[in-house]
Amino acid sequence: MERGRVAELCRRMVSGEVVWGEEPNEVVNLMYVEDVMEELRRVVCEGGRPDEGKCVVPRFYTRVWGEVVNLVGSFKNRMEAGGEVELKDDFERKLYATFLSYCDGSKDVN
Repeated sequence: MERGRVAELCRRMVSGEVVWGEEPNEVVNLMYVEDVMEELRRVVCEGGRPDEGKCVVPRFYTRVWGEVVNLVGSFKNRMEAGGEVELKDDFERKLYATFLSYCDGSKDVN
């Protein structure tokens, strides 16, 4: 996930600050930090990807920013209501893990 932007969104949501939907139609490419670290490990330990001649993070997620804002808001709302947070795919699991890292206490991410 794009560290600065997603992290700031999660921090603001958790702390109850106003979150503006700036650029809600902007298309963003997001990477999860663990995916970036896995690629770095591969480069250092295995010498990269010789068939491609370059290193890339193979897993990234293209989304519309407004969708990301709405998802994080829904995580907060469901948690406050004591409901289950239903995660549909890998992107939502990773976004939820990022959100939880800004919450007090810990919740298990399935």
